[in-house]
Amino acid sequence: MFNINLLDTLAILLYHPRVRVKDISLSINFFVEHRHAHLVIPERDHYCMRMSKSTSPDALPRLPLLPTTILLPREDIDLHRWAVIACDQFTSQPEYWREVERIVGEAPSTLHLILPEVHLDEPDLEARIARIHHTMRTYLDSRLLRPLPPGAVLTRRTTPYGRTRTGLLLSVDLEAYSYQDPASASIIPTEATVPERIPPRLRIRRGAPLELPHTLLLVDDRRAPLIAPLTPRRTLYHTPLMLGGGTVTGAFIPEEEILPHLERTLPLLAEQGIIAAVGDGNHSLATAKTLWEEHLRAGAPPTHPARYSLVEVVSIHDPGLAIEPIHRILFAAPLPALLDHLAPHATTHRPISPDDIPTLLHTHPSSAVLFDGTRAHHLLLPTPTLPVETLQPLLDTFLEGHPGVHIDYTHGLTHTMDLAPQGTAILLPPIPRETIFEALSRRTVLPRKSFSLGEPEEKRYYLEARCIL
Repeated sequence: MFNINLLDTLAILLYHPRVRVKDISLSINFFVEHRHAHLVIPERDHYCMRMSKSTSPDALPRLPLLPTTILLPREDIDLHRWAVIACDQFTSQPEYWREVERIVGEAPSTLHLILPEVHLDEPDLEARIARIHHTMRTYLDSRLLRPLPPGAVLTRRTTPYGRTRTGLLLSVDLEAYSYQDPASASIIPTEATVPERIPPRLRIRRGAPLELPHTLLLVDDRRAPLIAPLTPRRTLYHTPLMLGGGTVTGAFIPEEEILPHLERTLPLLAEQGIIAAVGDGNHSLATAKTLWEEHLRAGAPPTHPARYSLVEVVSIHDPGLAIEPIHRILFAAPLPALLDHLAPHATTHRPISPDDIPTLLHTHPSSAVLFDGTRAHHLLLPTPTLPVETLQPLLDTFLEGHPGVHIDYTHGLTHTMDLAPQGTAILLPPIPRETIFEALSRRTVLPRKSFSLGEPEEKRYYLEARCIL
């Protein structure tokens, strides 16, 4: 039995559609039934609930990307300690996250609002999730987070690698996105989604009043520029980012300016078949979609804020966005055996000097090189598919037939060549930007680990938030 005030009761009735009120009296005492035993009824989520639940309802049926109400920390908050890197980075380097904890200390920070995936398998997971939800409500109740007027945020990120990219924070309509059936959606993942990675993320998102974005949506906007025409207005923040993340600046674009631009541009992008593809954070977006489907089954209205998810949109043609191949190495795999398995699927193949590897990869985008530290073999592969589309299924079957061999996915040509003596490396060519959307236009996602968007330090840092209750 719960004793809460009328305002909280109305909020629960409106935004927890699985909650059934069995008895309402003047003292507002009632039992709550919910299929998830761990459901937490927020005490004061009405701060979020008083905010705009949807932006421009007339635009809902036709726009998959919309302006929204974005939350930022108060101006007195130290943004250097507030902003931390995406939770799915440095998962094998717990020392990185220990250093983040040392820098943040007890200061207000997005570190207290996320679960770094390095901790996903720890026994105190439920306690961590409860602590995250409690901190979210505390930040809301204390007005540590302040809502902007409806609109968008134009970001400019400079990384320590000498690259600068521009992004646009918008809300994506999850009705337009599908990770299960890309052929039916206008916003799709670039790579295959692993369903087993969704449930632990879902446990965090359920009951959370806030979301913090690290998803990057890619758009091919050569013919209909989405981001380049935008002019920054009022600067919202500028801060250095901890642990080699570079700097980030955000500027506000009001709804009355960004919405007409979206109404003009998005239909032109839709003519290409795909409006956007998820570059980073697909499992986070898939989790948001899964939770929205739960709300739908429970009878949530179409304007429920969980229908949307905050994302950063980036042009795939932005020169500041690094797109790099992810190489493979098969440990304990002899080069001749792997060559025998792959050669029948190549158009031609020949032995080469290891010194020629970089040049051949740069001049032959539909190729790959097998290298074991001393011997190298160049394979020309069928077009128009990307090399990884041809190779990954073949590598999977090779692994099935060779239980003593295991695969790793590696970044950097030099680093991978250094590892090659431990087995056989499969070295891949640079990926022309335009070929990614050409491949996706066939309405199939790319194999896992097809490409990387820059170095780990270049990934998105959490800074903004959005209400999802």
